[in-house]
Order: sequence, then structure tokens, then C-alpha cells
Amino acid sequence: MDDMRSALAHVEFFRRGQDIKLTEHFHLREFECKCKLCKYTLISLDHVYRLSELRLSIKAPIRILSAYRCHNHNENMGGERHSMHTYGLATDIYVDGLEPATLAARAGAFDGIGIYDGFVHVDSRGFVAFWDKRSVGRGV
Repeated sequence: MDDMRSALAHVEFFRRGQDIKLTEHFHLREFECKCKLCKYTLISLDHVYRLSELRLSIKAPIRILSAYRCHNHNENMGGERHSMHTYGLATDIYVDGLEPATLAARAGAFDGIGIYDGFVHVDSRGFVAFWDKRSVGRGV
């Protein structure tokens, strides 16, 4: 639990709709909840920096499918009750032309890695977790 508290110490609140470039390759709007009702976005800047390092190492744009999710939106999507998305510590990503298993193998800077059909979940939860939810081709 102390590792999780440490990860949460790096989470910041941003007012929705601000024009803020978080890093060279990522903008605040990419991390906002998709429900469009939330007034704030929670984001771990440490997590965003890890994404930036991954982006530099693979030399290709990272596409964000989902980042911060309010509890209502997370529940509506069928997310886990204590999803790292609801704490601003997770993103679901993909890279054009890169298989999810390959992207996951390159994402070693993240604590939590989940492989799905078409995307990879990465998070900065403070302790190691790995899962493979692909419908076929399991195993990295």
C-alpha cells in the first residue's frame, strides 16, 4: 500500500479544457475523461513522463485510447472498481503498425501492463502487475 501512496503523491488535478502541453508529445486533452462531464482531470506527471520516454524509445507516436476516467465513466465501460484509470495512473495505448505484445514488451518502465486485442494498458501503480486478456495469441 505504501507503493500505491507514493504513486498517488505524483497525481495532479487539472481543470478540464485547459490548453496545456504536458510534454513534447502529449497534451492535457489526451488524458481527459471521455464522458465530457468531468470538471477535472487527474494525471500522474510521472506516468506521463514514462509515456514520453516510451515514445522516444520506439520512435513512433503513441495513441491514447483512454487515460483518466471518472468513477461513473469507468463503471459504464466495465472497468475494475479500483481501476488505476480513476486515480490518473493509467493509459490504454496503441502504436500504429506495432503489435500489442511488442508494445507491452517495450513498456518495461511501467508497473502494470495489460495486453488486450488492439491495445496495451500501462499504469504506474507502484507495484508490479501483468495480465494478458487477448482473445488469441496469448503469451509474450
